[in-house]
Amino acid sequence: NLSLARREADLAVRLGRPDPPQASAQRLGDVPYAVYAAVGRDPDLLPWAGLDHQSAHLPEARWTARAAGRRGVEHKASRFEALARMAAAGAVRALLPHLVGDDTAGLIRVGRPAVLAREAWLIGHPGDAAAPHVRAAREWIAAAFARRVQDAG
Repeated sequence: NLSLARREADLAVRLGRPDPPQASAQRLGDVPYAVYAAVGRDPDLLPWAGLDHQSAHLPEARWTARAAGRRGVEHKASRFEALARMAAAGAVRALLPHLVGDDTAGLIRVGRPAVLAREAWLIGHPGDAAAPHVRAAREWIAAAFARRVQDAG
């Protein structure tokens, strides 16, 4: 995550409503999540993998912990791409954003198509909103997000 406050980026996509609310925030839509497992594997027999302790506060980590129950989350990673690779290898089942799970060869969605959704927001510096290059980038990001989420939905 780059810092907007330190001007490391002009725009950022964040999951979750900005707090405090920002005048320059634009809701892009929802990022749906589903459980994924390797093709040909019985997901009920696989242990759960989820995000590591640094991300334990996130809704997707809390959802995974509840789903894992008493058995618990047996394997952890800091990135969804790592969780997807573990699942594609047939070692685990994992809750992944459709954007990651659907793009990982060898994975299928398990059960319901979406079990969780997170709001995606595009945020930037309020003073930059009228700048042509920022406005063009905002429009491109919003259109790309809409196409990508529609394709993954």
